[in-house]
Order: sequence, then C-alpha cells, then structure tokens
Amino acid sequence: MPGEWAFMARASAWRGCLPSSTGPAVRVAGRDWGFPTRPHHGPGCCSSSTSQARHVASSTSMWQQDRVLADGAFVPTPSPPVASPLAPAHGRVPSFVPAAPPVAPAALQALEDFVAAHPGVLVVTGAGVSTESRIPDYRSPAGAYSTGFKPMTHQQFMGSAAARARYWARSFAGWYRYAGVRPNAAHEGLAALQRRGWLGGILTQNVDRLHHAAGSGDVLELHGTTHAVRCMGCGAVTPRVQTQARLAELNPEVDALARALAGAGEGYEDP
Repeated sequence: MPGEWAFMARASAWRGCLPSSTGPAVRVAGRDWGFPTRPHHGPGCCSSSTSQARHVASSTSMWQQDRVLADGAFVPTPSPPVASPLAPAHGRVPSFVPAAPPVAPAALQALEDFVAAHPGVLVVTGAGVSTESRIPDYRSPAGAYSTGFKPMTHQQFMGSAAARARYWARSFAGWYRYAGVRPNAAHEGLAALQRRGWLGGILTQNVDRLHHAAGSGDVLELHGTTHAVRCMGCGAVTPRVQTQARLAELNPEVDALARALAGAGEGYEDP
C-alpha cells in the first residue's frame, strides 16, 4: 500500500512518499496535475530540498484596539474595531476582521487585574485571534462556515484518490498567500506578556503557527499545524514547504499561475 501524506493531525495527503518518479496526471479544476505515486519508505522517505524563508505578503493594517507593547505595558486606544471590505483589489487578500463593539474600560481593567494577580496564566486562543492576519474565522458573517465552506472529512480524504488530488490542488494553489501571513497585534501582545512572565503557556486551536512566529513559547496546537506533513505510510514528517516545492516541480505551469494569483512574482521564495 503506497504511503499517504497528511498535514500533521489533519486529514490531507497524496499517495506516495515524495518519490523521484511522477505518477499519472489527475484532472482537477480543468487542469492535469502530477502527483507522486511510487512509495518509498524509510529514513530517506521525506528528503527534499529546502528553500529560504521569506514572507512576501504586505503588513496588515491593525485594529485600533487595546495594545500591549514589547515591554508588556498596556496602551489603550478608544476606537473600536470595524469590519474591513471583503472585495479586495487584484492580487490582494481580503480582510476577515468581523465588526465588534469596543471593550468596556471596566472589563479591560478587570482583565488586567486578573492577570496581575495570577502571573503565569494559561491562554486559550481560536480562529478570531488570526483574523487580523487575514486568515478567516469560521462563524462570523464572513467566516468560512458562514460563506458555505465545507471542510473535507478524514473519511472522504482517505477513501478517494480524487478527493486527495482535489485537496492537494486547492492546498497547493492557496499556499503562497497563506504562508505569507504575519503575526498581528494579538500574537505580538501575548508573546510580550509571556516574555515578561505574566502568561504561561498558550493553548491554540489554530494551525497557522503565528504564535510561534511572534515569539511565543510553550504553545500547544490542539489541531496540529499546516506547516508540517506526515506520511501516513511510514510516519515520517517533513516541512510543508518541501511538499510545496515537490508539487511545484511536478506542476510548473500551475505553480506559475498560483504565484501570479498570490502576487508573489518571479522572485518569490517559499517561506
């Protein structure tokens, strides 16, 4: 049985462990896609060339919100967050920040007092913490579930080669935008408070690794991460960027289109 590649702790894979040969093309979204098919298990199963990390997405604009500086100090600002337009210019990623009322001063003070009285508290974060980084949440008006997105189940993914091809085609095409996102004020503020000892670990439902990018330590990823891929055949793990590089090698025309749509251009390097 050929190996199955999957995002670690998420159901997504193709058949084969990064082999040197290419399997038959699969028709997805009007294009023929090449996917590795020959299994190759063992210590060298997941070897691949790596690329230097470089984010290409422009910095996102931040809410006017209560901020935490690098030294851990609170700096409140009066304006509430507002929803950003959902129709982006060509080559730009829309903002997915939902509208929200301002935080009441009394509530903010209560939170500050609680953290001050309980240094080392555990922080639990979810999709909402990453919307300022242009990653959509799930249940807000512009969220993934609210706009009709239906994630592929593990059973669907593992049970059909066509489903796996479709998943990886979508994942491949969207990677350049997704991999270019940066931590926002929430990630940076939590990292700053953690450095000062006010916060302990972070328990996150997110798979984007933006807490890590902001400098936080002791981060437990409840749902795994999209930045690592596990072979379902031999268990070997490889960075997601190596998976992207392999698929790009097999599908150069689609890779060029994906980069163009993401605004990456010729000089783009995988983050």
